[in-house]
Amino acid sequence: MTRPLRIYLSGSIRKGAQDPRSPDHFWSHDDEEAIRSGVGSPVELLNPAKTDIRRQDFGLNFGCDLHLVSISDVMLVDARRAKGIGIGAEMMFAAQRGIPIITWAPWETHYRRSSVPDVFGEDLTDWIHPFVFGLSDHVVDELECAIDIIRGLARSEPISKTVAIGEQIDRYRRSIGFVTGESDERFVHVGGGVFQDLLGGGAETEMVDGMLRQRFMDVLYLPTDTAHLPHEALLSVNRWRERRLAKRPLLHSSRIRRVVAAAIRHLSDSPRVFEIGCGKFPIADDVACQNWWGLETDEEAVRHLAGRGLHAVTSPDQIRPGYLDADIAVALFSMQFAIDNTELGLLSKLPADALVAFNLPTRSDELVELRLRQFAELGFSTSILNLHPTGARDIFVLAGRPAAAARLHVARVAALDAALIEWPSAGPELGWAELAPPIAHRKNVR
Repeated sequence: MTRPLRIYLSGSIRKGAQDPRSPDHFWSHDDEEAIRSGVGSPVELLNPAKTDIRRQDFGLNFGCDLHLVSISDVMLVDARRAKGIGIGAEMMFAAQRGIPIITWAPWETHYRRSSVPDVFGEDLTDWIHPFVFGLSDHVVDELECAIDIIRGLARSEPISKTVAIGEQIDRYRRSIGFVTGESDERFVHVGGGVFQDLLGGGAETEMVDGMLRQRFMDVLYLPTDTAHLPHEALLSVNRWRERRLAKRPLLHSSRIRRVVAAAIRHLSDSPRVFEIGCGKFPIADDVACQNWWGLETDEEAVRHLAGRGLHAVTSPDQIRPGYLDADIAVALFSMQFAIDNTELGLLSKLPADALVAFNLPTRSDELVELRLRQFAELGFSTSILNLHPTGARDIFVLAGRPAAAARLHVARVAALDAALIEWPSAGPELGWAELAPPIAHRKNVR
């Protein structure tokens, strides 16, 4: 190379003399001198913070920065601290032009962490921000490591690209069944008239395969509302959820289960549980139960449970008296589906001091009112935890008859404490609303 190696220094620019950010947000004189002396051959440092332009001219600033990127031989990104939109745009521009990118992002800083818990239900390890991962040719802990790589570039040693952007796009397309040039279908039939939205972000109703369908779980579209969903469609939803859970957890489902588990543990050290509609994922996976019995209309799920030593039946007619000798009945993510009076009537056969815990993830206010009215007619008072402040269209309900008042109080305290841990940002808006039979005006209580 006949001219000096050009290194673009991508980083934050101080916004005036009163900018409160600490020095490690910016490239320093010492950093620049370390690069100059460490590379061992002539370099030109292209630092947009030092260009002589009128900062009030925003377009000129934009053009200046991208010009400097375009003439550079390598981009060195300072990602020790959180950055703004400009840095990401510069990285994308450099990547599109084939300019190598080295990112300085030490461990346990904003863009790299050894662990990040509960990201959409997953506990992440050795985490790196996806765009830092995808756009960088190398991510380094120390400036000296970046200088070593640049020293090789100055000797005409090419920087090998660790991540190919196109390959990652293709990986995602393959994961959703999208094949460029063959099909650009957005909705894929998963069975029983249920369709999956491969792109996400659809409206609450969408015209799919010639009929208006209703959104469910954000990415599925059902042929009817959940309360009238045919059994075949429900089984297709179950199989889809199982495939989804095999890949990664469902965050909202995981949170609801932890809230319910907390309430159950406070009722008894060895609780007796009767569960309606558990599928292949009984609450017994989360709580050590003295006894667990289930009612599940999905025969494949019942066989799966039997293989694990858990007993469930497919019809209320098969319920024996001992099955209902429980401290609590649980129905998670099932009360929004079709439930007949025979199934609900089983709850009236629970011990007088037993509780019922269920949630209603539905967009239908009419269905919520129907279920609450049905419980009132069975003699249950209901305590309602509205989860809408968390961003979820869901309510969590604890119900009990007069003899269960003390237990209901214990369970409510435990469940609310757990909910405040699961959704800390929604804390001020979370609280119980009481509804006693007959249906009366609701009163919010903490």
